[in-house]
Amino acid sequence: MTAYIAVFRDHGARVTIWYMLEDLFPPAKFHWMADGLVGGEEQRLLEEGLRKRLRVLRLAEGDDTQQILKRFVIDDATPDQLLLLLELIPDVAMRYFRQTPYSQHGLQERVDFVQGRIVDALDELDLPMTFTDECRLEPRTVDTTPRTLLQLLGRDALIARLPGIISDQPVVGVVFLDLDGFKAVNDTLGHTMGDACLERVSGVVSRVIHGRGTLYRYGGDEFVIVLPNFDCREAQAVAERIRCDVEAADAGEKVRVDVPPELSSVSI
Repeated sequence: MTAYIAVFRDHGARVTIWYMLEDLFPPAKFHWMADGLVGGEEQRLLEEGLRKRLRVLRLAEGDDTQQILKRFVIDDATPDQLLLLLELIPDVAMRYFRQTPYSQHGLQERVDFVQGRIVDALDELDLPMTFTDECRLEPRTVDTTPRTLLQLLGRDALIARLPGIISDQPVVGVVFLDLDGFKAVNDTLGHTMGDACLERVSGVVSRVIHGRGTLYRYGGDEFVIVLPNFDCREAQAVAERIRCDVEAADAGEKVRVDVPPELSSVSI
């Protein structure tokens, strides 16, 4: 568990963590109709939680919440305090989201998304970690074993769940993935190799969307990814990342994901 100490002492790593935090919890901004600052509530809740747990943050004259948090993350926090901050972020997201009119279904997906962003940021720092059921961060053993196809939700689950997801979220990205030339794999190499290719692809996709969305097997070599709170541009970026990762993966035969040039999102 000491691996994070060396990483969190690095200034560049701290800046990466700050940008991730600021992206998840945007600061308050001046709004002329409100005649003052609006938003930034999640940053305030995080600063409040850190003060209660650590009793180290101080409100200097003229400082706002964003300045306090930025100075703490980039300059002042010890590695242990920075780890605590990362563990507090999903809890803050849950507390804030409960104040919104969304359902419990939407709440859990928001928390999963936030945890996924934190895990992704740590992966970028070559620090593989994961959240336990108690919302604590612990080292993660990188598992390259493909996700078993039988574990994937199917078309019926997608049809049953999608209306509720759409009603709970302001925008939902839906990505359809199809494997080019997959029939030839089955015909020439057999269904065992075909299943191995599908498992490899689903494993790659699952890692890309971890904490962001849900992968469904629509049928055969067709998959659907549901990405709550992803607009068309963001969904297309995820699809392109999947295409590149699958193309680079060793699946026995070269398998390419065909991403349509136009991806749609569902808005309400």
